[in-house]
Amino acid sequence: HAIVLGFADDNFETKPVHYQDLLTRFSAFQDTVFNLFPEMHSSHYNDICSVSVDMTKGTQCMIHLMVNEEVFMSLPVPVATMVREDATNLVNLKTLLNDGCFIKYSHFNDVALIKQNISNLYLSHTVVNESILKKCCFENGSLGDVKITNSNIVNNVFKNVSFRTVKINNVNTHSLKFINCHFFNVDMIRVNFSKCLFHDCSMHGVKIKPWLPVKWTKELINDYLYGCLLSLYSICARDIYNMIAGNNVKVAADAFLEILYSLKNKYCIKLLSAQDRAFIYEFARMIFAYINDKSIEILLLSCFAAADQKAIQRYIPQAQDGEDFRNHLQYKLTLPTH
Repeated sequence: HAIVLGFADDNFETKPVHYQDLLTRFSAFQDTVFNLFPEMHSSHYNDICSVSVDMTKGTQCMIHLMVNEEVFMSLPVPVATMVREDATNLVNLKTLLNDGCFIKYSHFNDVALIKQNISNLYLSHTVVNESILKKCCFENGSLGDVKITNSNIVNNVFKNVSFRTVKINNVNTHSLKFINCHFFNVDMIRVNFSKCLFHDCSMHGVKIKPWLPVKWTKELINDYLYGCLLSLYSICARDIYNMIAGNNVKVAADAFLEILYSLKNKYCIKLLSAQDRAFIYEFARMIFAYINDKSIEILLLSCFAAADQKAIQRYIPQAQDGEDFRNHLQYKLTLPTH
């Protein structure tokens, strides 16, 4: 695999360094380190040695060999190694992305990464803007403290990748596959999830606000969130609470039931965090308090394991529960006051 990293700038008079030249330079740089410290060839050092790319140096990026997260030696690479595609205003990133690469404190603006297979990429504290990521496969790695805006991310596969504190805004996310990925504290605002698949993923603290209103139905979740361990409030609590605020409690209960029922036999509710379980119990009992319908109660309880059914049934709603519930959601999602 390989990529040349840097900024796009129309003022550059590029004399591209070919991939093989750059790879040779980096290999020589790495060999120098290993010659100085032969013991670093041992498997023990595989876990503490990594490559880091720093693109904050203006006309050049620095490729660092890291030992125990400290810079051991560095190799400067001119930003002018970037090659513009024919008649486009994009930068084609050719790669120096070996396994175990860490990229941080970087800014990708008006760049394209197309048809690349990349393993063990760790991207942090980075902004991606007005860029294209297309037909790539990412396996193993993580994105942390990353902001992606005004971009196209289409026809890509992410497998065993974690997304932590990632903000995605105004992005076309068409035809993506997320397999065994983990999402924590991720905001996806004005995104298009057309033909996307989340398979065996976990989602906690995820806020999804598509370009167009979406009615989260059992069928939609089965299609797009197959087998996912999902913090239920992440995608449905706001809409369901708004239904309750509008006195449409029956519709709210139906929506909640659809989402719960879609998760049955995929992941047991006990796999959720204690906080999420408490939220679900509270929500379920509040629905029982507002809807005197035994059939709905039985159907709702059937979505839970026996231990959870007992926990829900032991919960006794209080007169203040409606306000407490609203405050609970406000804590979770910063809901507007009605």
